[in-house]
Amino acid sequence: MRALFVVLSILSLCTWAFSEKAFPYSLVRKASSFYVMYPNEDVPAGYISSIDQDIPSPTTDLVVVKAPQGYASDDASSTIFTQQLSKEFTERYEDKFGRTPIEQSLELSKGPNEYGSNLSTTTEAQESQSKQKEFGEYMFRRLSEYHVDTFFRSDPKLKSVWELKEKVSNVSVEVRPGMKLNTNYSFSGNFVTATFENPYINARSRWEMSTSSFGPGPIEETIVSLYRNITPQLALENYYRVNSETASIVTRYQWRPNLQSTVTVSNTAKATASQVQETTGLVGLLYVY
Repeated sequence: MRALFVVLSILSLCTWAFSEKAFPYSLVRKASSFYVMYPNEDVPAGYISSIDQDIPSPTTDLVVVKAPQGYASDDASSTIFTQQLSKEFTERYEDKFGRTPIEQSLELSKGPNEYGSNLSTTTEAQESQSKQKEFGEYMFRRLSEYHVDTFFRSDPKLKSVWELKEKVSNVSVEVRPGMKLNTNYSFSGNFVTATFENPYINARSRWEMSTSSFGPGPIEETIVSLYRNITPQLALENYYRVNSETASIVTRYQWRPNLQSTVTVSNTAKATASQVQETTGLVGLLYVY
């Protein structure tokens, strides 16, 4: 009984000792640590000495504001890559890596793991990597050239310089009404393109020169292209690379706006270090989602 009385007395003293009157400060627990905050101590602005002094902030509904009219149309990507540039890059990409997606996938898969070991690469793989690098460099030069031309054309003081460049790089000759021959020299790609406009067939010839040198030089490759839309869905294309002695026929059929099938037959008559003499046939299906 005496022991129980002693225990109750000790508990009573402890309760009084830690009460607000006998122990005029509070313990605030934060991040598993105890910090002693004295009521009379100066607290920095924005802080409180006890969580009991916290005042809940009123809640505010989130108001969704519609984007200003025309904001979505101001797309940086479409400003940099215009429709004209996208068309040029697509044509140039097909000249380098193949006319159809399946041709391009086979060309771009020519890496060290596919055609050589991890320690060395074949001549074919090295040439494929070099072509990819050259195409990236061409895109950078063409983008720079296009937007510099746009700046010069919009500035009255520099417009005469742009006009001189256009006269030097573009020549157009009308053979007869409805038939015109347009030639263009690309400073960024160092190639000449001749397009024959007529109501019967789309004809184009391109003479490629070395991209490592500035200005016209020895022709490395000549590409002749003939293509025509037989029906709104069916198109027939013919390509011939003169120096490589490679001819290809591509048939495209547009089943739906997002579905297209292709049949490609290609023949290479000349064997070199980077190509073999062969005849190939490819069937592809392109679905855009």
